[in-house]
Amino acid sequence: MGFYRRSLPHLFIPGFPLFVTVRLNKSIPRQELNDLHTSFLNQKKVIQKESNISIKKLEAELQRQFFKKYDSLLHQNCTGPHWLINDSIAEVVSESLHWGNGDRYHLISFTIMPNHVHIVLKPIVREKEEMKKRRETREVTYILADIMESFKKYTARRANEILKRSGRFWQHESYDHLLRNKTELKRAIRYTLHDAVRAKYVLNWQDYKWSYWNGQYEI
Repeated sequence: MGFYRRSLPHLFIPGFPLFVTVRLNKSIPRQELNDLHTSFLNQKKVIQKESNISIKKLEAELQRQFFKKYDSLLHQNCTGPHWLINDSIAEVVSESLHWGNGDRYHLISFTIMPNHVHIVLKPIVREKEEMKKRRETREVTYILADIMESFKKYTARRANEILKRSGRFWQHESYDHLLRNKTELKRAIRYTLHDAVRAKYVLNWQDYKWSYWNGQYEI
């Protein structure tokens, strides 16, 4: 699990879905992010000294708490870019996510917010023979990195064209979390779908234009 990372994936197990958050460049002031990360590491050190409590459960809860603070910083920041509020750009992001569905990954849910995107997906792991036919030579464990690299590169180019600007569009650092069971998957889907509700854009997530849910998965 990665609190925030430049390289994806932090942890990937074939066949398991992931929760990923990508954000716009400079969407959180660097000092605020560093302070949050330092606090996270300090509390993690305290937990690791415990001997009579389940460390894994404590670390998982700590991870959830700090991600909520991280997400809150994205909602609260008024100084950074909010390019995704532009419907034309949000449409590019939405179409790009749907484009890879069924070929590179199973798209489970996403919500596009003004300065970040929450995504739940399950990368498709191809058999070695199929990979050879497709001339795919990279290691299977790096497929999420490939997915996000392709997604960011394409959407950044299209968005910059719409904005008539140049330069970095997405922040390098992203958040990724492996979803190990159905409970974690449901929690991630609900969190993703209700992001616009938490931001008070809508009362019901179904009313938000840029939310998607694959109904084959329970919430």
